[in-house]
Amino acid sequence: MTDRERFLAILNYEQPDEPLLMQWMGFSEATLRRWRGEGMPADVSPHEYFGLKRARSLPVTVFPYPAREDILLEQGETWRIVLNNRDLKVRYDDNAPYIPQFLDYPVKSRQDWERYKVRINRGCERRYDRLRETVDLYRNSDQPVILGLRGCWEIRYFLGMTEALCMLYDDPDFVVEMLDFWFGHQWEIIERVCEYATPDAVCIWEDLAYKNGPFVSPEMYRRFFARYHRETSERLKAHGIRHFLVDCDGKIDELLPLFLENGITGTFPLECQAEADPVKFRRLYGKAVQLIGGIDKRALIQGQEATAAEVDYKLQNLVADGGFLPGIDHAVPPEVSLETFQFYMSYLRETWKRLMQ
Repeated sequence: MTDRERFLAILNYEQPDEPLLMQWMGFSEATLRRWRGEGMPADVSPHEYFGLKRARSLPVTVFPYPAREDILLEQGETWRIVLNNRDLKVRYDDNAPYIPQFLDYPVKSRQDWERYKVRINRGCERRYDRLRETVDLYRNSDQPVILGLRGCWEIRYFLGMTEALCMLYDDPDFVVEMLDFWFGHQWEIIERVCEYATPDAVCIWEDLAYKNGPFVSPEMYRRFFARYHRETSERLKAHGIRHFLVDCDGKIDELLPLFLENGITGTFPLECQAEADPVKFRRLYGKAVQLIGGIDKRALIQGQEATAAEVDYKLQNLVADGGFLPGIDHAVPPEVSLETFQFYMSYLRETWKRLMQ
């Protein structure tokens, strides 16, 4: 099997011929700095060093196009503030490596929205130039081929978190207007991309939850967001794309059944500290959901004994049936040592092989 065939076998609840080791959510820069200090060569990527497999992402962006370089606004010794291509004012701090601080957002009025629509540049044919130039890489790829979309909660980055939540109540018509445009733009991208290459899966960013639960109620999801997920799913099926995966951090217990009702087939990264336990979800939803991630990063922070127990628990309960692609439940944090991650990779590989016999 190729890695592409292994990936599809897992999503189809079949067995690959060997383990497919991927780290779907990557590594923080602080983690890589630590590991290079502990012996990982500076000129080797973590994927090469650990033998991790990669997916190929189709080179088509849904963001404003043509892309603009970040504009540096302010800078200190360990921090900088930029205006990025999405017209977000963002502060990056070397001492706070996980999540940047968002300081300002592009849409504060309907007039701003009209200007931002021009920045998005819906229908721009140049958006597909790189895909046209490299299309054979994707048509003939031995690696999984992915298309990335951005979901309903992208309005959080148009408006800001508080403003987006308030807008659902204060001006619901404006929310629908933005979402109609945003998904119309992305549905056009799906149609155009599939003229060149059909992805194996589509991943949609939809961070609608935090540690303690969703940002919106089930009723608000059904009122505002369900139709866009459902329509996207139908459009993907029309192109033979069966795997529609949602990237949703946090506690997703209330959201997951809604996602599944509306055409989403799987979820990642399954953050364990937010009770997103893949074993629990398998027991609740059976083979109705594909599960990616779900290995508790906190176990690796504790050390090798806790890591082995975590891998045993997840793999013994999930890999036999397929539909589960294990990986750390978000970016690997800098509290994890190189030695522990090396142990994790070796133990994950050997445990998966043993359970396949």
